[in-house]
Amino acid sequence: MFWVLDGSMGEESAEMFLERYLLPTSLAVMLWTEFSTEGEEVRFDTQGGYRVVRKTQALSDPLGAYTVYGYDLIFDVTVNPPAPRRSPDSYPVRFSYSESTVSGPGVIPQPLEQALLTAIRESGYSSGMTRVGDISYLGSGKFKATVLISD
Repeated sequence: MFWVLDGSMGEESAEMFLERYLLPTSLAVMLWTEFSTEGEEVRFDTQGGYRVVRKTQALSDPLGAYTVYGYDLIFDVTVNPPAPRRSPDSYPVRFSYSESTVSGPGVIPQPLEQALLTAIRESGYSSGMTRVGDISYLGSGKFKATVLISD
């Protein structure tokens, strides 16, 4: 899993921020998640539960005023969310965080969420079920992912 955080945070602060705030929402989108769109807004409704078995930092890559962190995670699903009614469509997506996109004010969608948002917009679905199948960091703020979507 990957996260993009303010680079002025020390490693210890970043670790605590990830653990408390970003890890739960990021892990949730690795499980089947309901979504709906309203105009440009995409809403997610996640069900299910998990337990982190092991978390090891594998990457710390500066990106301007930010840092891309990568972790190897092993987690157990404790409550399975409902699966889609039919076989999902697969959407390969690519996106990047450049210094210009992460330098402005506001919330930066984290890589797993950005993968979902990109695939949903490209798919044309207005609602359904989705999850990230896989994600890779290509360096220099660039990512590729496979997102599964079903109605």
